[in-house]
Parts: sequence; structure tokens; C-alpha cells
Amino acid sequence: MNTTTKKTIEWVIALIVPIFILLIPNNEVFTTLLAKFFCVTLIGIFILLFELAEPAIVGIYFIFAYSLTGIVELSSALATFSSGIVLQIICCLLIVEIVSNTSLLDRLAYNLIMKTGGSYAGIFMGLALIGIVFGVLIPSASASMIVLFLGMGICKGLDIKPYSNMAAGIIAMAGFAVVCAQHYLYSATGVGVPLALLENVIENFSVNYLQIFSNNIVMIPEIFIVAFVLTKLFKPEQSISSKEYFRKKLDDLGSWKDEEKKSIVVLVCMFMFFVTNKWHGLDLTYGFVGACILFYLPFINVGRKENLKGVSIDIILVVCGCMLIGTAGAAAGIKEFITVIVAPLLQGGNTVVFVAVAWLSGVIANMLMTPLALMTTLTIPLAQIGQTIGIDPVVVAYILSHTADYVLFPYESTSFLIMYGLGMMSMKQFVKAAGTLTLIGGILTVGLSSVYWLFLGIM
Repeated sequence: MNTTTKKTIEWVIALIVPIFILLIPNNEVFTTLLAKFFCVTLIGIFILLFELAEPAIVGIYFIFAYSLTGIVELSSALATFSSGIVLQIICCLLIVEIVSNTSLLDRLAYNLIMKTGGSYAGIFMGLALIGIVFGVLIPSASASMIVLFLGMGICKGLDIKPYSNMAAGIIAMAGFAVVCAQHYLYSATGVGVPLALLENVIENFSVNYLQIFSNNIVMIPEIFIVAFVLTKLFKPEQSISSKEYFRKKLDDLGSWKDEEKKSIVVLVCMFMFFVTNKWHGLDLTYGFVGACILFYLPFINVGRKENLKGVSIDIILVVCGCMLIGTAGAAAGIKEFITVIVAPLLQGGNTVVFVAVAWLSGVIANMLMTPLALMTTLTIPLAQIGQTIGIDPVVVAYILSHTADYVLFPYESTSFLIMYGLGMMSMKQFVKAAGTLTLIGGILTVGLSSVYWLFLGIM
């Protein structure tokens, strides 16, 4: 099959198949508005998946398609441009551009590679260990962004080209490292959300940090399994040189330069802002914006005017368009639809079946709404059903917090949207990496965690 024929078939699938959804009879739950939402969303997803158009074009498509079909008002669609996450991504890209013009990323990359064996697989294991450490220090999504900086540093330091197997593998590993660690560690933006909901409706319900860790300790191998599999899926185009090579590269860099030291100071300040978030309560966006401002202050003066040109408008359009999917889904009534569909599937099943269905429902639901909406929508109904067959509600909190991180497309999670937005991997590479994480996570949750929870007596 030649390229032209292949693209034609893909366009037919992308534009025609979703239209059949509009032919499904409507009812109180599956409304005309919801059918339009599914149709518009699937067209965009197919175009992204088949890479039929630039992601920025798809972002624009989502913004105007949702408003033209009456799912959301145009003003609401355009409001995504004012979201804090958009500003965070802009700042992330600017910080990477600024620091890339120093030798700091090179120095960090060379040191990490040397300390992890000087190999491609060693880089992955090093990122996995760093993810665990940061998951402990910063129990929120902000830790992922910091590790992504390090992943970008490795790519920049080794002059790895965007969209190569090496770039995609390293950035995926950096993005997954903290995410996997928070499957057995407390995260305010993860398991903290469903736990808070359960505390509000269940009398005397409480779970501490140690319980979360001990109840999910069997998930620790996840990140190391993912690291191993990713090295096989994204085989490097070039070999990573020996430790001696990187030692020589470090020697060539010489002593620490003033601009490197100043960059470290700024990044440490940003890091401390994230670490102390639970005390000062300020939005994480302030940390990113503050770091960018510091780089341009006269007494630091590491930032350059040229760095601003490295922030692509394409990424902003992609992010804004993809963020709108969750908003449009909520407006179309996706929460009620999922609740009605999922609840009957869980009635009368055994405990392991419950875990499997709840996990799968969470993964599917996450494609149609934000992780926060997923957890707030399903936590209470699933907990109530679970209690009827002897399942502790805390199990539901664990399952849903895990599934919020198991995605197929970048728009499903803020951290993964930032990961994709760095411009180092294609959509197909992202789906390949994220699908791997989701598959491994599902096997461990259903096949291992459920058995462990039975042993603990909470199922």
C-alpha cells in the first residue's frame, strides 16, 4: 500500500467513522449533545493518532468544533488560553531554552550517565530512582515537571534529535518516573483527591501516609519494569559512549561557570517553592513565572531575548485545544453517562472482577474527562457498590488514583500534556509509550495488587 492510499484510508476513518455515532438513538443519558461530543472528539483523536495534520491544527479544530456544535460557548472555549497550566508550559519551555544555552544541562546529563553505568539502560534506571526520590520530596504533579527538565537536559547534553527513539524513550521515562512512584506514595493531586471525598461521606474514615505505602508496596516494581520495556521499545539509534568518554566531556567543560551557578540558584528557588507548597498555598504557576523573572533580573541576567523565540505557539494551541476536551465532556453530560454505564457492570461481581472493571472504567473515563473529574465522578458510586461485596472504600481510592495516570493520549493528564508539549516525541511515540505504561499498570493492579489487597483483608 502506497503512502497516498494509506493516508486516504486514514482520512476516511477519521472523518466518516465518528459520524455513525450521531445515528445512535438518543435517550435521557445519551443525549444529542453527548453524541456530538463523541463525534467531534473522535475525529480529533483519529487525526492526531494518524498524524494527518499538525497537532496545532487539531488544537484549533477542538476549540472551534466544540463551539460551532453548541457543546460549549466560544467564550468558554477560548478561556482555556487563560488557564494556569498554559502559562506553566510556556514557562517550562522558556526555562529549558534559557538553561540549554548554559553548560548546566550538559554537566547534569554527563554526571547522571556516569553514575548510572554510562549506558542507555542506565539512564532509564537513573531517572526511575530520581523519580522515586522526587515523589517522596514533592508529593504532587510538580515533581514530574522537574524530572522532565532533567530528561530534556540529557537530550540536549547528548545532542539527541527530537522525535528519535532515544529522545522519545528518555522523555517518556522522565515523565513516567514520578507518576509511577506516586502509585504507592501519597500525592495531594492523586490519591489525596478520592480520599478527601471519602472522608466527607464516610464516618470515621481516615488513611495515613504509612497505610497508603504499605497497601500499595507491591506497585514499587512498576517503574523498573516500565524502564526495561521502554529500552526495548525505543531502541537507540546510536550507542551511548563509555564512562571514560563522559568523564572527558566533563573535564572539557572545566570548572563551574557563573551562568551555571546562577541557573542552579534559580532552579533551587523554584524547587523550594514546590516543596513548601503545602505551607504557602500559592498556585504552582507562581513558581514557574517567578523562575522566569529571576533569570532576566539584572543581578542574574542569564535569560536572553533570543530564548523567547524558542517558545513555540504550536504547543500552546495544542495544549489549549486538548484541555478543552474535559470541559466539553462535562458540558455534554459525560459524568452522568459514565456513572450509568459503569454501575451495573460492578453489581454482583467478585472482588477481583470489581478491581478489573473499576480499573478499566477509570482508564476509559479518563479519555473523556479530566483526572480530577474522573475521581470526583466515580469515587463515591464505586465505593458504595464495593462496600456491598465487602470491599474497603480505600481500595476504590487507590484504583482511581492509579487509573488517572494511565492514559493513551497526552490531553488526558496535565503532566503528560507537558511531556508531549516539549516537542521531543511524536503522537505515535507517545501512544506507544503511554500504552505500555497503561498495560503494565493494569496487569500489576488487577493481577498483583488485588491479590495483595485480599491478603491484607481490605477486599
